[in-house]
Amino acid sequence: ADQANVEIDSLKKKTRTLEMEMGEKEMATRSVIKKLNMEKDQLQEDFNQQNKLGEELKKKIHTINQTMQEDNLRHQSEMSRKENELQGLKNLLQDREIELEKARSEVKRTSMLESALKNYFTTPST
Repeated sequence: ADQANVEIDSLKKKTRTLEMEMGEKEMATRSVIKKLNMEKDQLQEDFNQQNKLGEELKKKIHTINQTMQEDNLRHQSEMSRKENELQGLKNLLQDREIELEKARSEVKRTSMLESALKNYFTTPST
């Protein structure tokens, strides 16, 4: 009976030792799991922030592209208007040059008539 009690005590002691080891291993496992969960949460937060920044950058790029397109259209419209204005001024200049040439021609013709009339009236008749 003493032998059996010694064995029972030994088995109880082993059981307690194993239970303590299991408790320590369970605590260590929980600690690792907690640490991994914290790392996962941090990585998820970092990912969410990067994703948010990416979306903000996409919006900024879209806004810049839209502004550039609007500016380009405005510039093209202004250039077209200026080209039309320039062509109108060129046409007006050409019309003025034609009028000036006609006026010069008329002045020359008038001058020749005036000379001819002077000659006619100042030359003695024979």
